[in-house]
Amino acid sequence: MSASTTSFLLRDSPDPAFHIRDMAAADLATALHFSEDIGWPHRLSDWRLLSDLGQGRVVEAHGGLAAVGQRWTWGTQAGSIGLLVAAPAYRGGPSERRLLADLMAGLFDRSIVLYAFGDRLPLAQSAGFHQDGGIEQWQGRPRPAPLMPLPDGARLRPASRRDVASLAALDARASGMSREPMIAAWLDHAMHAIVLDNEMEAVGFAIMRRFGRGVYIGPVAAANALQAQAMIAHLCSAATGRFLRIDVRSEIVAEMRPWLTALGLSCVTTVPMMRHGPALAVDPKVRHIAIAAQALG
Repeated sequence: MSASTTSFLLRDSPDPAFHIRDMAAADLATALHFSEDIGWPHRLSDWRLLSDLGQGRVVEAHGGLAAVGQRWTWGTQAGSIGLLVAAPAYRGGPSERRLLADLMAGLFDRSIVLYAFGDRLPLAQSAGFHQDGGIEQWQGRPRPAPLMPLPDGARLRPASRRDVASLAALDARASGMSREPMIAAWLDHAMHAIVLDNEMEAVGFAIMRRFGRGVYIGPVAAANALQAQAMIAHLCSAATGRFLRIDVRSEIVAEMRPWLTALGLSCVTTVPMMRHGPALAVDPKVRHIAIAAQALG
């Protein structure tokens, strides 16, 4: 652990007014209220789905909740932190620093991913996180998307529960995180999920699920932008008339901006991906095109 991280963890003197504990199901309504107050689109069901995959922690102060957050462990090498949000009176204060330190400590020596929107950037930097890419958030009501040609021998097909292991393996190669429980949950809650096969072998996939004000596409894994666009086009056609969001990785989005704009989507923000610990091991033959969620990466 770096000296800067150690300093962050020890920054605040113990304060009996603050108490950190596991998040309970009864805390989700308050967490939703916190997130609505800062403009997040999450529904209670979105909080519940994400919480079921990880471990929530909360800071109590003066008889109520001051801040909430979540951590997720992805195998023995990686983890992510997200859904870190505080009550108005506690934003930017020691309760958030204490909670981030607690969430990091629970991930031990794993590499940690955190998407640092807004005022989360200086908080993450003070905890020893460094930028490692990012995403562009695109959203809107998509126009019907023209179908994209596929290479010879390739086909799109619906994903099913039988594909969990192979899609989790593709996701791990693309993201560097072992997330089979997430892939299984996303398939269980998918509106549509498709697999790109090449000569009967899965080489890419994309999942669309309900989220916030409409639907969300992610994760998307493929060898290149054209393969990703073929899958996204298929899902956009199924989402016509709905509000759609997709968070595209910054290292590939330049290849897709004109196409996303032609679909009727707009880039509304960019968010840096912050990493604490060693770089994640990824396979350059499978690219992480769009993330599963800003909370998860």
